[in-house]
Amino acid sequence: MLELVSIQKIVPNGSEWGHWQGYRLPISEACPTVWTPAGTAMHWQHNIWETKNHEITFFWPHRWYVIHVFYNHEKTFFGCYCDIVMPNPPFAPDSSNLRYVDLYVDVVVKPDHSVYTKDEEIYERAMKQNANLIPIRDRTFAELDALAAHARNWTGPFAILDEQIVRTDWHLLDAAGPEFVAACDSQWGGRF
Repeated sequence: MLELVSIQKIVPNGSEWGHWQGYRLPISEACPTVWTPAGTAMHWQHNIWETKNHEITFFWPHRWYVIHVFYNHEKTFFGCYCDIVMPNPPFAPDSSNLRYVDLYVDVVVKPDHSVYTKDEEIYERAMKQNANLIPIRDRTFAELDALAAHARNWTGPFAILDEQIVRTDWHLLDAAGPEFVAACDSQWGGRF
């Protein structure tokens, strides 16, 4: 079975916005990746709900985004939710807690691959309460625009994403086993 890890989404004032657990997919030392199967409880500041779709989350270190990719029960791409974040340091390979600071603005990719950005007004309001957001505003919005452009062209970090996933039981596999290795090779084929 894959290693269980905790994910924490923190907002700039330091409070936790959400947390959940998933399974580390050891597919790349350069990019910690987490599998969250459908039905996982997600704890948000104002409520708790179970995920309807399967999710793979990519945590690239030193980049201004975390990308959550969704797949439905038929293993088909069901969109992406891309948080613009403070760049994360590299996570230790054995880290059991992946924490990131969300900067409110997001890129959303719908199942048909149409793209939009959201929550720009929330960032603007948050600057009035958190002066630390003012000096990074231009960079935050530049990163938002750049990520949206990559999403529209399916380039950059989106180039490794697939329309289909090969399985929905990643969490039940042994990361050192031949079945996991074969599934990873089939899914990503050395694209990391």
